[in-house]
Order: sequence, then structure tokens, then C-alpha cells
Amino acid sequence: MEAVVIFFFFGIYILIRVLFGGGESAWEKQSELYKEGLLLFRNKEYEASRNFFEKSLKRRPYDSVNHVVLGEIALQQNEPEKALFYGQKAMRLDNSIWQAHLLMSRAFYGIENPEESFKNAKNAVWFGRNSADAQYWFGKLLVEKGDIEKGLQHLTEAYRLGEEAAGPFLKNRRFLSNK
Repeated sequence: MEAVVIFFFFGIYILIRVLFGGGESAWEKQSELYKEGLLLFRNKEYEASRNFFEKSLKRRPYDSVNHVVLGEIALQQNEPEKALFYGQKAMRLDNSIWQAHLLMSRAFYGIENPEESFKNAKNAVWFGRNSADAQYWFGKLLVEKGDIEKGLQHLTEAYRLGEEAAGPFLKNRRFLSNK
């Protein structure tokens, strides 16, 4: 009898998930709206991307994608304080978005606050377990901090997930282990 009740409620849960979003995260839903701007950002057309997301921010101020990408653009232009501003706004909107934690970590790193950078990188890995970017950044910070074995584990995971920049760290594993 208990199994029937559990199965019934599990079926209702699955039905609700399918009807109300299909299990996509808020980031995935929002990023569909911003394909054009994200493509500009990936192609390193930062001014065009900034214009796109600033206009978008006026129309949809509560979408965290706007804030995160504007923060990433600020980092690319060596403005970590501005990136922190956008990262904080994104995290107020949704604290579970790994991209916002990663942005905050990189921004804190840019203003030479290693404790906050490390804390946010750890959160980025927690919320973005399958993110090559989060794994790579956290692994890099761990290596810098002196926790080489754990750092190399995260770099290996990043490489496995497709982050090619982790390759040189892993190639020089013997060099890092002797430090």
C-alpha cells in the first residue's frame, strides 16, 4: 500500500515538473531569450554585447543573465568593482546560479580578496557541478592556495568536461607536485 502512495505522489511530482518548466533552471530559460547577446559575448564583441544587455536590462531588470553578462564584460575590461556590482545584483535575484558565483569569485580575485574569491568559487562548483568553467577556476585557485592534489582533481574534472585550458596544468603535474 505504501508503495502505491509513493508512486502516486512521484507521478504527480513528475507531472508538475513537466508542466511548469520541464526541469530547466532559471538560467537556461533566460538564456534562450538572450541567444543573440550571448553569441556576441562569446565572439568577444564586448561593446555590441554590452549594448544588447543594457537594453535588455531596461526591459527585463529581474533576469540574472543580464547582470552576469554585464559583469563578465566589466571583468574583460578590467573593471572588477563594476563586476562585483553586477554579480551582487544577479545573486540577489537568484543565489543558486553558478555563473553569478563564478563572476563574484573572479571579481574578488581581481580586487585581491582571496578569501571571498575562494568562497564564491566553491559555491560556483557546488551549484555548477557539471560546469567546466567552475571546476577549472576552483582548481586553479586550489593550486595557487597550495592544495595541489585537490586542485588537480578539479582541473582533471574541468578537462573531462571540455575545458582545454586545464590541459597545461595537468601536463605539468609532475612539476606542480614537486613544489
